[in-house]
Amino acid sequence: MVLFNMKKTGLRGFTLIELLVVFAILIVGSTAGMASFRRIADSKALDVSAAEVESLLNNARISAVTQTIPQPPIVCIFPKKWKMYSVRIISGNSYEMGIYCDGDRTTIKTGKLPTGVTFNVLPAPNNEIFFLTTTGTSPAAGTITLIGTVGQKQITIDTSGNITRL
Repeated sequence: MVLFNMKKTGLRGFTLIELLVVFAILIVGSTAGMASFRRIADSKALDVSAAEVESLLNNARISAVTQTIPQPPIVCIFPKKWKMYSVRIISGNSYEMGIYCDGDRTTIKTGKLPTGVTFNVLPAPNNEIFFLTTTGTSPAAGTITLIGTVGQKQITIDTSGNITRL
C-alpha cells in the first residue's frame, strides 16, 4: 500500500526555513522603518511647535509696534493706555498672547503644544515676555526652550525685541 505518491514533477518550492528567514528579515526591516518614521514625525512636531511660538512672539512684537487693535476690540477707558503686548507660558504645554491696559491683562490668543513637546526653560519674570508699544522692545531678555523626544529648540528674545530661533 502506497501512502504518498512521490513523483518528481519538475516544480520546485520554498522550504519552511527559507520562508521563515524571509519573514524574519521583513519584520526586522519594517520595525526599523517604523522607528525611523517616528523620529522624523517627532522632529517635525518640535520644529512646527517652535515655529508657532516664534510666530506668536513676532505677532505680539509687531502688534506692539503698530499698536494694532485686537479683534474684538479691547477697551482701555481713558486715562488708561495700552502699555504692552506679551506672550505668557501658562504651563508645560500651553501659552497665550495678551495685551496690558495699564495693569489689566486681557488674553487675545491661546495655543497648546502637541503631545511629546513641552516648555522646559521659561522666561522670567512670571513666565512672560513683554513687548512695549511703539518701540517693540522688551524690558528684559529671555529664552524659551522647547523639549521634544528628539531634541530641543530655543527661542531667544533680546532687549531690542529681536527674536531668534536656534
